Amino acid sequence: MANFNGLVLTTAGANLQDKIATRGIALQFMRAAVGDGVWPQGTDPAALTGLVSEKMTLPIQGVADTGDGQHRISVQMTNTGLAEGFLVREIGVFADDPDEGEILYQVAYAEQPDYLPPDGGATHIEMATNLLVATSSAANVTAIMDGSLVFAHVTDLAEHADTFRGFAFSGRHEQYTGDLDAITRNSLYAVSRESVQHAPADMPAGVQGFVHSMVQPDGESRTQLIWSVDDADHPGWWRRRLSGEWGAWRVVGSGDGVPVGAIMPMAGRATPAGYLRCNGAPFLCNTYPQLTEALYCGDELNPTAACGYRFTDTANPDGSRATDGAYMLLPELRGEFVRGLDDERWVDVGREHGSAQEDELQSHTHTSMHEALNLANGASSVWRASVGASYTYTTGATGGTETRPRNVAFPYVIKAFGAALNASYVDMAALASEVARLSSGSGQGSGIPVGTVLWVPGTTALAGMLAINDGASVSRTTWPDLWAYVQSSGLLITETEWQAQAAAQSSVGYFSDGDGSTTFRLPRIVDYLRGADPVGGRGVGLFRPHATEQLYVPMNGDSETILSEVPTWGPSTNDLSNAEGSLNTTADTHGILTRPTGSGETHSPEVNWLPCIQAASVPVYSGTVDMLSLAGEMAGKVDHVEFTQSFGSSGWQRLPSGLILQWGQIPIIAANSIITITLPIAFPANNLVAVCCANSSSTSAAVAMNFKIFPSLSQATFHNSSQQASGGQYIVIGR
Repeated sequence: MANFNGLVLTTAGANLQDKIATRGIALQFMRAAVGDGVWPQGTDPAALTGLVSEKMTLPIQGVADTGDGQHRISVQMTNTGLAEGFLVREIGVFADDPDEGEILYQVAYAEQPDYLPPDGGATHIEMATNLLVATSSAANVTAIMDGSLVFAHVTDLAEHADTFRGFAFSGRHEQYTGDLDAITRNSLYAVSRESVQHAPADMPAGVQGFVHSMVQPDGESRTQLIWSVDDADHPGWWRRRLSGEWGAWRVVGSGDGVPVGAIMPMAGRATPAGYLRCNGAPFLCNTYPQLTEALYCGDELNPTAACGYRFTDTANPDGSRATDGAYMLLPELRGEFVRGLDDERWVDVGREHGSAQEDELQSHTHTSMHEALNLANGASSVWRASVGASYTYTTGATGGTETRPRNVAFPYVIKAFGAALNASYVDMAALASEVARLSSGSGQGSGIPVGTVLWVPGTTALAGMLAINDGASVSRTTWPDLWAYVQSSGLLITETEWQAQAAAQSSVGYFSDGDGSTTFRLPRIVDYLRGADPVGGRGVGLFRPHATEQLYVPMNGDSETILSEVPTWGPSTNDLSNAEGSLNTTADTHGILTRPTGSGETHSPEVNWLPCIQAASVPVYSGTVDMLSLAGEMAGKVDHVEFTQSFGSSGWQRLPSGLILQWGQIPIIAANSIITITLPIAFPANNLVAVCCANSSSTSAAVAMNFKIFPSLSQATFHNSSQQASGGQYIVIGR
């Protein structure tokens, strides 16, 4: 604004002050105004009743008592809607006189005026300023204010600094020291681990960051976020305050809400981002610090723990245990069933966390038939009760290589780390879009990757999940995320193949293509899930029926001679019995028949829950955070993702404003010739300016290199205007 010499009280203003002093009326300011009038030499400002040439009214935004017989009036000036520009030479403040109406109260003149340009040009003006006006003994000072357009002055911000704290006038954030629990205002402070109390327990010493506090209208419900600026392993934390109590800090930045160390089966062959296969492989603790923290058994148990111990030699993990070892082992779940830790329930006694257990049959007995058999070939009886004599007989082997229940093979994965999105910079535009998408309920907000198989302790699937215990046919358009996953899972077969498996086995571990166009069919899982082991013949999705490991059953008998091979139960040529209680007298083989025992399948202790697959995503905490409001706030911030560069002899620097600086080498070209250079990157919108300089080993002739034109957004042409061959360097600026 122009440099005014100071406001002068007019005669009308002095008369109004007398009325205020004698009659006790209020002083009400109506407006301010500026003009371009030229005051003749000798003009008495006190005698003026209006501006010489008024051009614009300045709306009043506020009035504040300075305490020294003056009031500060805040006014605003803008060239919005201004048809013609003018020189701002005079300014006046108008007040209401109860007898005269609106009067010129104080006025000032600028010997060195400023030009206010018209609207629509290259310069847009929005200006806020304060005017100190004399109010003398007025006890009540008011103003008519226009709230349609408001600008904040520095003093306004200072007076309301506690509305949103943490922003310093230097353009930086204020450093907060003290108790984070005590922050009761909306704020964004700079913090360090050492300067505050009640910081996250896993916030490392020396870490710098920002604490963002958001307060609900009730003043009690609050949310705090801490964003780290120099710790890639801990991008941030958050917590909430409800019912007067702060909740625990939780890590943010992982993006999926699944805690590191969680183990789950996947219905496809691919391993999702942030997870590792449970294949017993060693991993570097420094590479996966979050997983190390989740799995480590502790220094005290490191020498003896069955799992979660650190070691130094990947070729001999158990023999190189050390509390400062660089390695740990992933869980080995290929081909294994997972059993709940007994944890002092005394059902699976003596089990340690992570310990393996061999297969085993529960102790049991078999009942044999004590019969004297006269075989058709005339052989003597092969069984006779003999009191006082006891002999051990062994039946022939039966069964497979292991004892197992029916099962389906899916790979187990473990959450290994929280993969932060844009860990170096925050892509504000992408964040705004993402949170807006989350608010609508259509985003990947559930935190569980689509395709994850979970068990639900209920009769219905949770939001975003589908039950997979009945092989249901579902719509591709209703569940597009799951259908996209199925197509890349490696477990998609035809409907005919699916139905053939369903007719022959209790569980089907595959998806089908449904009707071929609008539907697809889910797996049917009614048996145990077992870790896939493709190398050992246990492919993903493969079904195996129940079986019993090969075994021999001891039996007591007399001294009669028997064959070492005992026929199986059931009607065949060498069976001793067609059915229980009847004899097959046509057999010509001697042996002993045991009766079947047990139930119709081989299984371990079990609890039946509903198997479900994550089929879509639902928003996380969508009711707590106003996603649309957050999206609006973030959309206007500087997009630091665009603050990129490539350094070298040819390179570029992209600034947040959109301006791009590029540089490079001009190769040697002949005298008086031109060359077109391809720039390191193409300008998105405009080439603005190019400069160049020549270099030459000759000192006897002048060397000149000139910029010619921009043939395109990705090229620039230079001219060697000297009389000798030369090259050079260039700098190009654009956006």
